[in-house]
Amino acid sequence: MSSIRNKRLAKELKTISTQSHRGISVSAPSLEEILVVLEISDNPLYGDRYTLRMRVPAQYPIESPETQFIVTAGSPRVPLHPHVYSNGHICLDILYSGWSPVHGIMSLALSIQSMLAGNTLAQRPPDDEQYSGRVGAQSSKKTQFVFHDDTV
Repeated sequence: MSSIRNKRLAKELKTISTQSHRGISVSAPSLEEILVVLEISDNPLYGDRYTLRMRVPAQYPIESPETQFIVTAGSPRVPLHPHVYSNGHICLDILYSGWSPVHGIMSLALSIQSMLAGNTLAQRPPDDEQYSGRVGAQSSKKTQFVFHDDTV
């Protein structure tokens, strides 16, 4: 199955390298890990750069990449958003049950960039402390999120 992943990712990364997407840059240290740097210029809540790490499973594109925000030298913090936990986990259906093989690295990046750009609330999810304390650095794929609020 990883040969399907490798072919698909090679094609996606080639397409990404030839197209420009405002506020999105993609690098691939390997085919198992993709880094996406997002800039949100249309929202006063977000002035920094934010880095997403996408861990791409062997079953990609059938299975979605494990995607979370990480802190790096160029991305000093996880964005403040009602669907983004302080440990970097993102509660967004396209990353879990809403995933379909028609999605790809760039559609995920655009969805998350759009989610941040449309946000007006500078807050974490209500259960952030409890969730982040309990889950810590575990894979977000082990969490069964309930998707009920698409207003932010």
